[in-house]
Amino acid sequence: MARKSIAKLAATAPQKTTVLAGQLHIYRRPNSQFWQCGFHHKGVYLRKTTKLVKLDEATEFAKHWFYTKQAELKFGASFAPKKTTFNYFADLAVADYERLAREGKGSAEYAKGLKLLLESNLKPFFGRYPLSSINQQLWHRYQAEWIAGKNLSTATIKQHLNAKVSARPAMALFRPSSAQSNAAG
Repeated sequence: MARKSIAKLAATAPQKTTVLAGQLHIYRRPNSQFWQCGFHHKGVYLRKTTKLVKLDEATEFAKHWFYTKQAELKFGASFAPKKTTFNYFADLAVADYERLAREGKGSAEYAKGLKLLLESNLKPFFGRYPLSSINQQLWHRYQAEWIAGKNLSTATIKQHLNAKVSARPAMALFRPSSAQSNAAG
């Protein structure tokens, strides 16, 4: 399809529609030939490009995507904006501990151990969950699925819990700065 005819199609076709009783939105952004689709889930707007130009084809794609996502959500898949996930905050925590170690204000061995534990155990399990949704129930599920049967000591299990907590952004807010630490010492 020539560029002019795509522009003509974009100008004449409706730019937004809803299907499935208003649950699924199908829309085209300005200056785009492709249709997008999306829906709301627990305050988060999940969206995807259809990479299709024709509305009827995009609608069928969008419905299939919507039903697939609904099934994934029903069976426990977690979708969250990247800057709210455990992975995001775990990476920030590791970067912070590595920075402190470089500045001589923390242990390089601790930063290395924390990174290893997060990368090998916690991020694969908790990674896509929004940090706000990680609670005692999810921790028990982690213990049952990842720790059970591994014959780990209580101290090792506590290290897993502490590493999980290290990813919480509140920890950075409550960690005393070097000036406060020096004043207290």
